[in-house]
Amino acid sequence: MITPVYWGIFFDDPHQILEGTLEKQIEFPHVTYGFKVPYPEEELQGVLCIVKLIGYGKDDNNEAWLVELPTWTLGYYHGATNPHIAISVSKTGKPVDSGKLEFQSIDPIKIVGRFGYFNGRGIVV
Repeated sequence: MITPVYWGIFFDDPHQILEGTLEKQIEFPHVTYGFKVPYPEEELQGVLCIVKLIGYGKDDNNEAWLVELPTWTLGYYHGATNPHIAISVSKTGKPVDSGKLEFQSIDPIKIVGRFGYFNGRGIVV
């Protein structure tokens, strides 16, 4: 097992559905499953997942999609109370605060992603 900066589900074509409207776009949109905790690389690396977007939230500092995670992945999840995908932030916003948004329900949208990690230089999927 390795301990990357963060690991989770990264999306094959994030900008088709996940485009944000605040000043700074999140470079690697993802659902964080773990931050500075061991990543079960042997079990998960590159594994395909379908995630459902089920809500949307935005304030002056953060913008994100609320997600429903695949049931089989819940035992691996060490992320925010509200699983989400931060998509943009203001000049003073922090992606880590995106889970605190008030999310409005939407009709579910399925998106495809793969497990991977951020190693400090880029994404490894």
